[in-house]
Amino acid sequence: MRKLLLILLVALGLFGSALVYVHVRVSRLLALHTTLDLTAGPTGTTLPGQPSAAGSPATSSPSSGTPTAGGPGLGAPAAGAPTPAPGGSGGPLWRVETPAGDFLEVTGITPAPGSTLALKDKVTVEFRFGLTSIGQCMVYAKPLAKGKRVTKGGSNLGSPVMPGPRGNGSFEFRFSAPAECDALEVFMEIGDILPMLYAYRVLDQDLHLLTLRLPCPLTWK
Repeated sequence: MRKLLLILLVALGLFGSALVYVHVRVSRLLALHTTLDLTAGPTGTTLPGQPSAAGSPATSSPSSGTPTAGGPGLGAPAAGAPTPAPGGSGGPLWRVETPAGDFLEVTGITPAPGSTLALKDKVTVEFRFGLTSIGQCMVYAKPLAKGKRVTKGGSNLGSPVMPGPRGNGSFEFRFSAPAECDALEVFMEIGDILPMLYAYRVLDQDLHLLTLRLPCPLTWK
């Protein structure tokens, strides 16, 4: 009986230690979560980083992850630069970065924002990423209308788990019923199932590391 009780106490101790470890890790990742909202105005709103100077596109310093004012590439596409063709042949159109150096870049949107598509035509969002705080990730692109996700008639293939430290990929979605969106939300989710479940089930939060909201009007009809 004493042996059984000892085994039970040891098991409870190990479980408690594992729970504390997961809680601390999830809390640190949630604190790193950075959102760049370019639908909020000409320069967008970056959280938790510093706001960019009024009237200048927001850009991100690759070394520090701190948004700075001036220069093309993040707050808006570079002047005169077209949307890159499929395959990510051009430079980044938009970039968001954590203070720790994790980054997510959108390198192309096909067809171009402002397009009218036939039903079931797909939209492809191409991206690059770099990881310093996590080992693997998933990246999604969701259409928005007036700040809310458009889901009726929509479909996508989801995102594979992609290993770091760097990589690229694409996310596709389409609508089989008439739909409109005015923006896209491109976000990076942690690729580890245990922290994801803990954040969702215990803390009632999605475990996203980076979020980029950008204007992207599209119509399916």
